[in-house]
Amino acid sequence: MSDAVRSSSARSGTLSALGFALLAIGILFNPLLTAVAVGVLGMAVASRPGSRVAGYSVMALAAVLLLFQVGYGIGKDMAHRDNATQASANTGAA
Repeated sequence: MSDAVRSSSARSGTLSALGFALLAIGILFNPLLTAVAVGVLGMAVASRPGSRVAGYSVMALAAVLLLFQVGYGIGKDMAHRDNATQASANTGAA
């Protein structure tokens, strides 16, 4: 077995383990880590010979997921601010 194949296999296994660990942490604590985990798993798939397109597709999905989650968080914060401003204006405390 050549060194290139062995290092690619080891790298893929390491990335897979890291990706699944991040996925578990993301599910339990922070949804942004879920998007990062999907990206790391995509890197693991892309590092295997013959599956680069699938890996790049998974990484693109991770980028879309990350943008969606960040945008959702920003929109939610803006809605909370608007609601707080509207509630204070309704009570006359503005």
